[in-house]
Amino acid sequence: MTYGYKTHINIDEDGFIKAMVFSAGNIHDSNRFTSLLSGNVSPAYADRAYASSKHSEYLKNNKIDERIIKSAYRNKPLTKKDKDFNRLHVRKK
Repeated sequence: MTYGYKTHINIDEDGFIKAMVFSAGNIHDSNRFTSLLSGNVSPAYADRAYASSKHSEYLKNNKIDERIIKSAYRNKPLTKKDKDFNRLHVRKK
């Protein structure tokens, strides 16, 4: 039997680790999002896997600017506003 684990990491814009959480490999990354946020996070950048109304509400209630990438869904394409948001906040390699 094989066991898998993941490390979830919050890093700042300078690359310094601010928080780390470990979980079983079968736990979705988004379930550890709020546990990685410390009191002095703003804004919070994340990929589209973290997009949810629960996370948006948490960020709003804690006065953290949301920079989670917007995602299109079946029969609900991205609006121009969402596309512009993504272009502005996605880091180019």
